[in-house]
Amino acid sequence: MIRGVPVAWLLGGVALVPAAAQTQPLGTETPILASVAAGPVDILIRQAERWLGMERFDLAAASIERALLAEPRNTQALAMAARIEAARGNRVAVATIQTRLREAGGTEEQRASTETAMRSASIDRNAIEEARTLAREGRAEEAAIRYRLIFGAAGPPPAYQQEYFSVLAGTQRAGEEGRRGLERLAESPSATPRARLNFAQTQTFQPATRADGIRRLSALAGDPELGEEARRAWRQALAWSAADPSFAPLLQAYLQRYPQDAELRQAQQAALAAAPRADPGAALRQDGFQRLEAGGAAGLRDSARQFEAAIAANSRDADALGGLGIVRLRENRPAEARQFLERAVAADPSRAAQWQSALDGAAYGLELAEARNALRRNDVDAADTIARSAARRQVEDRTDVEVLLGQVALRRDDAAAAEQRFRTALSRRPGFPPAREGLAQALRAQGRLAELPRIPEAAPLPGARGAAPAAVSPLRGEAARTSDPFVAEALLRQAMTTTPDDPWLRLDLARALRRQGQLVQARNVLEEQVIRAPRPDSLFAAALFADEEGRIADAENFLNRIPPASRSPDMSRLQARIRTQRDVQRA
Repeated sequence: MIRGVPVAWLLGGVALVPAAAQTQPLGTETPILASVAAGPVDILIRQAERWLGMERFDLAAASIERALLAEPRNTQALAMAARIEAARGNRVAVATIQTRLREAGGTEEQRASTETAMRSASIDRNAIEEARTLAREGRAEEAAIRYRLIFGAAGPPPAYQQEYFSVLAGTQRAGEEGRRGLERLAESPSATPRARLNFAQTQTFQPATRADGIRRLSALAGDPELGEEARRAWRQALAWSAADPSFAPLLQAYLQRYPQDAELRQAQQAALAAAPRADPGAALRQDGFQRLEAGGAAGLRDSARQFEAAIAANSRDADALGGLGIVRLRENRPAEARQFLERAVAADPSRAAQWQSALDGAAYGLELAEARNALRRNDVDAADTIARSAARRQVEDRTDVEVLLGQVALRRDDAAAAEQRFRTALSRRPGFPPAREGLAQALRAQGRLAELPRIPEAAPLPGARGAAPAAVSPLRGEAARTSDPFVAEALLRQAMTTTPDDPWLRLDLARALRRQGQLVQARNVLEEQVIRAPRPDSLFAAALFADEEGRIADAENFLNRIPPASRSPDMSRLQARIRTQRDVQRA
């Protein structure tokens, strides 16, 4: 070697050949030289590539030196020689070989590969080892960050691309980037078996791409160098999906090739035996919920049929029971709704919360009716017990139960408690006739007759043309008495043809729509008026509806838009309660 460069790599003339070959007559074939130059040089270059990939620089250099002894101007061998010396950190040798490569007519790609090899050689080896250690310890996210700092915006040179993309593929943030990088390496014309193996293994890590990875590994299992490693990865991927029927043909193909693998065959049989049986009601339930979401009378009928069919197949199908309970609730059949929802909770207690809201809605109406009947029978204690049970239900609008508890308090001559109940009801539904009448009775019982004219009612909007027509109040009262939300909607829309700007009619309509499950339409009924005419009453109605839905931030925003001078006592009380709720949430 001269200054670290192997002598053979510096020879510019004819390759050294045995003396016997040099004594052949001019013009005759040199059989020994021909045998060396035909295919063996390519084999030597591939050997050098392999040793370089394994960082066995001494063996790589020995292989490429033999290739250059045979063909000193072989540009492929010269480019490989430059890469080896770059990996060794021998810049002088690389520069010399680059000159040889240009003189020999090396391609642009070959010259670029030597430049890239020099860049690889300049990378901090200690930093690379730190990144590799992090990866070996399973700290892929940290290793990926370390690699990015090492390579910078230019990205990894070819010598480090395989390990770099393999690490990225194991991270959450950059997993797809790593997978695509490995795919590019595996699909390139010069892809090594190792690059194809790494990508195939990566494909098996995700269920969606596992079948593709298995097919790639099965093709690599015959590789003389990596075949056993590919077979092990192939087997592991099949073990992960042994219970999946869609993988049965792939598993069978492996067992036909390796019939002696009794362990994998047993794993397949055990997984299939333990796999849950097909759910006959799955498709019926899915279709039922889709039809339920579509809404409308036809949608309710169709969804009910689907849920009933699922229950016929499995009487303890909690989702089908719950779905049918919701259908019955929307059909205004609360007794049946309650029955099905209670069966859904009993069938799967761990998911009781999923149906509790609907169950509360169904039970609320039934308990209200039962409490009213008890009060009509003058059974005050029973009415109080049942009404308090209804009050504990998680429902959107508890105005009716507040009125009922106020009436119970009046029967017990507790006018102060009754007053509080009626005022609470009016804060939620201003102008509600039963609440206004009850409050008037409570004030009379306390001798506070001077306050009767100040009982809040649904007054016309400022600037409206006079009071609401006499026909509106009966329609609104009838809508309040009906338990069918579809009938209530029809009555309220009829009332709105006369007074379209009445925010309390709109609030009642929004509540009827919400009971039908039309939440978006319900909000639009109120918020459209707020956008068009942001008056105190319309803002207050929107705030009440948002509060009932648990949208505390929205309710507070609506109230804050009401000028302080225009706020009624009910508005101020609602704002104070909402602020208390916000404080509790923050705490």
